[in-house]
Amino acid sequence: MKYGFIGCGNMGGALIKALASATKEIILADFFKEKAQNLAMELNLKTGTNEEVVASSKFVFLAVKPQMYSDVLLSLKDVLKEKKPVIITIAAGIKMEKITEILGFSLPIIRIMPNTP
Repeated sequence: MKYGFIGCGNMGGALIKALASATKEIILADFFKEKAQNLAMELNLKTGTNEEVVASSKFVFLAVKPQMYSDVLLSLKDVLKEKKPVIITIAAGIKMEKITEILGFSLPIIRIMPNTP
């Protein structure tokens, strides 16, 4: 897969739908597995665990709530260090430096501010 999404809520879902119109090389994961599975069925995409998303993607969108960032990043630390994907973050309150600080190593990071309206 080229693109992976961790988080399929409102903002993540909007990005997934837009990207899925151009490619199907997308894998989804969400804390609520049914949310990812339903969206994947609707758009003909694949689902997996957070670890599978990171392991199989060149670009990983982190579309989780800001208060979940530390837990999600720490749980993925080993696979992130091994695979070194580009992290694309949509959390307004999480700076790129904070992600590097949480992980203890640097990765390529892109910070975006989507606006669904």
